Amino acid sequence: MLVRTGLVFIAVATLPASGQAVGQEANDAPKGRIVENSSGVRDFDPPTETGRSTTQRVLSDLHPDGRLWYQHVQTLANPWFEGRQPGTRGDDLALNYIQWHMDQIGLEPAFASDNPEVNPWRQPFEFNHGRQRVVHDQRLEFDRHTFEPGVDFNTLANSGSASVEAPLSFAGYAIEEGPDGYSSFGERDTLEGRIAVMLRYEPLDDRGRSKWAQDGVGFSSNAGIRSKM
Repeated sequence: MLVRTGLVFIAVATLPASGQAVGQEANDAPKGRIVENSSGVRDFDPPTETGRSTTQRVLSDLHPDGRLWYQHVQTLANPWFEGRQPGTRGDDLALNYIQWHMDQIGLEPAFASDNPEVNPWRQPFEFNHGRQRVVHDQRLEFDRHTFEPGVDFNTLANSGSASVEAPLSFAGYAIEEGPDGYSSFGERDTLEGRIAVMLRYEPLDDRGRSKWAQDGVGFSSNAGIRSKM
C-alpha cells in the first residue's frame, strides 16, 4: 500500500505513453504528454431562473492556477478513478496521475533510495485492506419486546458482535467533564460489569438547542459519541 499526499491536484486530461499508466514509464518510453480537451470547467454554464449565470464568468476570471486547480479536481472526481478507495485500481490510477504531474512541475520525490525497484515518490506501509466492519445482522430484544432496526435503533459503525447479559445503568449524557463543572458521573460511580445506557448529544435548553454550543448553533465538542464511549 502507498502513502497518499495531502495535496489535491487538478488536472487536464492526460494520455499514457504506449498503453502505460500515467507515471509508470519504461526506460525507453516517452515521458507522456498533456492533451488539451475541447471542453473544460470554463464551459460549465447552467441555466438559472433569471436566465443569467455567473459560473462561467467566475471561472474564466480566475487566475490560471485557479482554473488548473478546478480542472485537476474535476479529473480526479471522474468515475474513471472509481472513487479512489485505498487498495483499488482507481486509487492506483489516481496515484499515477498525481505523481506524473508532480514530476512535470519539477518537484523532487521525498523518499530517495539507491534501490531501482523502489518508487522514490511513495512510502510503503502495511494496510489491512478488505477488513472493513460490516453489519450483517442487527437485533435488539428487551423484556420480550423486539425492536426494529432503523426505526427503533441504529447500530454504530464501531460496534462488534456479542451476546451480552448484564444489568443496565443509565449514564445520562455520559459526559465525564463538561462546562461549569458539569459531569454525568459521581466520584464513586462505576460501570464495571454493566451495560451503559446513554443519551446522544448534550444538555439542551427549553427550545431544544444545546446549552454549550457557540452562539447557540449546533453542538459543542462534548456531544461527540467517540469521547463518551
